[in-house]
Amino acid sequence: MPGATDVTAVQIPDACWEPVDFLDDDENGVPSQLLATLYVNACPMHFEAYLVDENGEICDPRHQESINLMKTALRDDEPWKSFHYAGHDYVMIAIPFGKSR
Repeated sequence: MPGATDVTAVQIPDACWEPVDFLDDDENGVPSQLLATLYVNACPMHFEAYLVDENGEICDPRHQESINLMKTALRDDEPWKSFHYAGHDYVMIAIPFGKSR
């Protein structure tokens, strides 16, 4: 049985990510927000990913304020690690679904 210090790496396949928002509202352009739904310990979670620039800043101003508020709530002042999807870098957050799901 894994101990408390063990780490399990999870790789969300590219096919699981669904573009849900786009820069400049151009649905043929670069996705600024992605969504993937996964179950973690039988809990449905929606993973959201946001397009970032080379400095780790959120590219879409519509999402910047929300992420800044989350970082403030978490007392986190460091840039988040990013992952690569379709030639671009994204940062990711995970949020549990409500109890009704």
